[in-house]
Amino acid sequence: MNTLWLHLLLGALFYAHAKAQGHSRSSVQEPVLPTSLSTTTSSPFFATKSNECEGVKCIWKLWVHYETKGCTPEYTNGSCCPTHFKCPRPEDLSPDKCYLFGKAYNLGDGIQYGEDETCGWPDCNCYDFGRSPQFECPQDVGLCWNRKLPSPGCWHKSNPCGGCPDEVCDDSIPHICSWNNKTYEEGQYMSFDGEHACQYCRCNKNFTGPTGEGCSRSKCGMFSGIDVRSDCASVYRDDECCPSESLCDNDPNIQAVPTSSRESGDGGLTCTLGKFTRSVGERLENDDCRINCTCLTPPEFTCVQTNTCLTEKESTTELGPLAP
Repeated sequence: MNTLWLHLLLGALFYAHAKAQGHSRSSVQEPVLPTSLSTTTSSPFFATKSNECEGVKCIWKLWVHYETKGCTPEYTNGSCCPTHFKCPRPEDLSPDKCYLFGKAYNLGDGIQYGEDETCGWPDCNCYDFGRSPQFECPQDVGLCWNRKLPSPGCWHKSNPCGGCPDEVCDDSIPHICSWNNKTYEEGQYMSFDGEHACQYCRCNKNFTGPTGEGCSRSKCGMFSGIDVRSDCASVYRDDECCPSESLCDNDPNIQAVPTSSRESGDGGLTCTLGKFTRSVGERLENDDCRINCTCLTPPEFTCVQTNTCLTEKESTTELGPLAP
């Protein structure tokens, strides 16, 4: 099937990912699907658990595939960060529907987003290609970089759905947003470095910062890299906001130890990758030293890929504060 790449990142913010490595890893050129830019990052998925947890940094960057699959974070023993996720079971999903962020789409339906679902891409439709339904879009959907510059005396004004801006030609003066010694006119996309690298904003009159109004955390589509029906694990890279590959149980680098070598703790929670099962805190033995897969937040492994091989200590640090 020659599926068109889904260009859904408004404002031309998307990443080019690595080439496939082996027959059992699917490497994708995964665009970023934003929420309506009228919303903020305080969505139920990314919400802080309580006031006592303010300032606690959880590794949300490594859990965006759970959001794509419609999973919900679960907390035990007073934890500020999720201890595991509750996900739809593949066998409970309809074979003739597409799924995105927990929403089911009938064949022929277009993608909708926003709090009231009034925004969307009607040309991105759910199709059945004979294996499992998935979305397909025109190659130019949501792309704004090929639009002409504003006419003299005019400027681009953002629209409520966060799509391509409209041209305004009157005596009004565009609002100016400033952040980190950079300035943007109203309607322009804003990108950030450091801890806010996966935040995207469109300059608006109410802009206060990367997590305020008009801003959205990267949302990653499941169009090849994250499949709600797949048993494969999402693999993340440091410099990307979305998984770049999938690691499947038939990967020849995985060492053939199907089940955990110890009793599962944390209420019996385990991570599963096809025929492989590990308890919380255990790693999935892998001959590729660049990939570290650890059972941190079941039901899936948390997998991180680096450009070079890491030492045992470095690979633990790579997974952040929840690493065993």
